[in-house]
Amino acid sequence: MKNLLFFLKTCTGKKTTGEEGQGLVEYSLIILLIAIAVIVALRVFGVDLGGIYENIKDAIEALL
Repeated sequence: MKNLLFFLKTCTGKKTTGEEGQGLVEYSLIILLIAIAVIVALRVFGVDLGGIYENIKDAIEALL
């Protein structure tokens, strides 16, 4: 395994620190938390949102 890592370091000229994917993981966790918050908000306010969408639909149908 050490030989493989040494080979990769010499071929790419880069150091491997083990932190390459840290930013991706952090942003993924942030997106996951936002998605969970949106799902919870839709569950809590779902009935009210349904009424709002129904009013918008009725207003558009009245204009047509």
